[in-house]
Amino acid sequence: MRLLPSLVTSVAGTTILKLGYCGTKFLSWTYCISPELAVSSINAGQVKRLEGAEYSENGTLLDFQIELVQREHNADKADGLMIISDFARDGYNAVLGCGYSSVTVDAATYGRASETVMIGYSATSPRLSNKELYSYFLRLCTPDSAQATVITDVMQANDWRQFAFLSTSDAYAQGLADYVAQLETERTELQLKGTYQSVEFAADFGDRAVQKRLWGPAVDRLIQTRAKVWMICVGADLADKIYEFLAEEYAFLFGPEYVRITCETFSMAFGLVQSVVRAQPISTFGDFNIEPKSDSPVFDAFLDRYKASSIDEFGEFCRCTSEEVAAGKCVNPDQNFVANGEGVTGAYLDAMFDAVFSFAQASLNVKNRDGNLPVEDIKGRVLLDEILGLEFQGATGAVSFDEYQDNYGGYCVNQADEDFNQICVWRWMGSLQPVSELKFKPFDGAKTASGAPSDEPQCSPGSMRVMVDGALQCIECRAGTFSSSSNSPACTPCAAGSVAPMDGAEECTPCAVGSFGFNSTHCQRCDPGTFASSVGRLVCEPCPAGSISSGGASSCSLCEAGSYTAAKGFSECLPCSAGFFQGSEGATSCDFCPAGTFSDTPGQPGCTACGLANGGTGGMIGVAHGQFCVCDPGFYFRCRDGESNSRCILNSGANVTCEPCPSAKTGSVVLRGLDCAGGYESRAGMSGSIEDLSSLQHAQPVNLPGFMSLVESPYESWGCRNERQCFGGVPGVCGPAGRDGNVQGCTTCVDGMFGIGDDCSDCSGSREWLMIALPICFFFSIPAMYYFCNSPVTANVGSMLATTMAFGMIVMILQVFGVF
Repeated sequence: MRLLPSLVTSVAGTTILKLGYCGTKFLSWTYCISPELAVSSINAGQVKRLEGAEYSENGTLLDFQIELVQREHNADKADGLMIISDFARDGYNAVLGCGYSSVTVDAATYGRASETVMIGYSATSPRLSNKELYSYFLRLCTPDSAQATVITDVMQANDWRQFAFLSTSDAYAQGLADYVAQLETERTELQLKGTYQSVEFAADFGDRAVQKRLWGPAVDRLIQTRAKVWMICVGADLADKIYEFLAEEYAFLFGPEYVRITCETFSMAFGLVQSVVRAQPISTFGDFNIEPKSDSPVFDAFLDRYKASSIDEFGEFCRCTSEEVAAGKCVNPDQNFVANGEGVTGAYLDAMFDAVFSFAQASLNVKNRDGNLPVEDIKGRVLLDEILGLEFQGATGAVSFDEYQDNYGGYCVNQADEDFNQICVWRWMGSLQPVSELKFKPFDGAKTASGAPSDEPQCSPGSMRVMVDGALQCIECRAGTFSSSSNSPACTPCAAGSVAPMDGAEECTPCAVGSFGFNSTHCQRCDPGTFASSVGRLVCEPCPAGSISSGGASSCSLCEAGSYTAAKGFSECLPCSAGFFQGSEGATSCDFCPAGTFSDTPGQPGCTACGLANGGTGGMIGVAHGQFCVCDPGFYFRCRDGESNSRCILNSGANVTCEPCPSAKTGSVVLRGLDCAGGYESRAGMSGSIEDLSSLQHAQPVNLPGFMSLVESPYESWGCRNERQCFGGVPGVCGPAGRDGNVQGCTTCVDGMFGIGDDCSDCSGSREWLMIALPICFFFSIPAMYYFCNSPVTANVGSMLATTMAFGMIVMILQVFGVF
């Protein structure tokens, strides 16, 4: 891609509009220089002047100029995208192009995303009329929906019914073929019958081996239709190559009993096609070509401007280097540009001028209406809406845009004379109008085309009659194809879901139920998890969720209760996990077991109730083991198998029940001294395995603070004097160390300890200091006794009474110290 230097030098105070050109110089000078010619004509006030513009005395625009920058896409989609991306990034007001429909379709998609206005001048594909996809694309050239109408009108004018349509698979040629096929269906009064062959667009089509591989089979199939009218439409850069290939490989197609109609791309590449025709020993006398062309005086003035120009007026963009010519990247200008205007086809010259003029007039309108709007903001939706509202007499005729942002111009239906000059015999502006008499009427006389096959063998059903080395032969249909009639021009592939396992088939057999057509030659059993309920299936459908199938199934079976499948395509049902259930067939999921029930075995249609009065699962759902059936709070689990004083293992299997939490006894007063939490006792270090679960124990009643129970009777609670003596907890536990848990109410100390208030002390520790204190106390007690006996208080008491009282005091002291 080369960048053309700016055509306009910016002048202070002048509004400079930046217009990008996405095109090619590959085809002809007419095609290449037209944007430069249009811009220079408008800037110089030639051909047609802008409304509301100011011009100098010599006609040049004042304070308003268009700056054109041209980029080459080489018919490459990626290059076209990059060009539009660059123009959008650099803030161009609009873009002309991109020329080729195949390049423009992708570029216009980016144009919509970037809100870049694209003005088409030669991209005619009907696809581009879709404004949901290409909302920022509009065009001055007539879309191919009109060219398709011209083709069918030519068929009607010549009373032709059957035709062959050969095209490439690109957006332009394929789009035109599709629209002709649509009109064939809609215009039933014409009774048209077309056969269409589309060929892959190949970059290396110049290679003869590639030509034979791609075009040969398609041409052979069309020959078998015996159609004498051939419509040929390819990308413009293949026009000369397809003519060369047909002339060398199928020369009889250029005989007088055949007629060829070529689409508008052949007029674009007229010089190249003309060179091929003149180099071949063939006659194209009578060939028709559809060319977009106007009889507007504006176009005549623009064409005169073209004829008066010279190659030296234009920039480097359109000049071919010797390397480009040698590589086929650029044509020799001597073949395509004549300064005197001789041989100029004018293809898209009119649309190019109107495209540039629309851009200039709309931009000027915006500038005059809102002078404060910066020039760089005259683009996007503002510019697009202004262009779509234009109506003017242009080079294509009366210019206006419909709801698809298309403008309709005129066509010439040209016919080639003996020297391959193109003579306009019909003009089309909504209908065909004769311009001159036909130079040659196809099918005139009973002439036999040179090289046409003469001997035609009769071929039976199961075979086809095809051209081999210039002669028709019967070829047996291959496996996977069939022909049901004699002399069939081709074998038809079996429809999807049917097969022809052997060669020579007259019909295809639909695949049976439970199987599908794999490759048109044999049926294959449906895989497990799929099914085919009818014959002739291309693929087997996956079984719906909740059902399964084995191989070769014609239907699916519902999953049984207790199982499910959560998605399509299962061959086996999955059992519900433990803790879940499913009571219905055809389920897609399993449900949690409700609270108070459990399911300890996979695949269950229901859950088992715990069966405990005043018990259940503690509110848990999805319980997977019966061991989790526990007592409710306020109740406890008590075995009735003779082991009522032992704690019950959860899965003991004994006849068990949940009983109310017992009351405590404190004399004649009954209090609640036990706490029954319900559930089971948790222990640290459990892994959650079934082995651990089987060793869990039901939570047993525990004493509240201030109460205790005996080990041998854990469910009988006794009140203590206070919480200091009884901390509560498991049976046999008192408060301070030393209180005897085997005594109701923890009222005494254990052996070897003595009570001091609520506490108990060790007796063995007190004897050591008593052995020292006793002699001392005894020594001091004698004087005390003597004093007591002889004191004035006891002087009048008898000696025996005094002695007795003294002895009693000594005994009391000894008792205090625990001697006795």
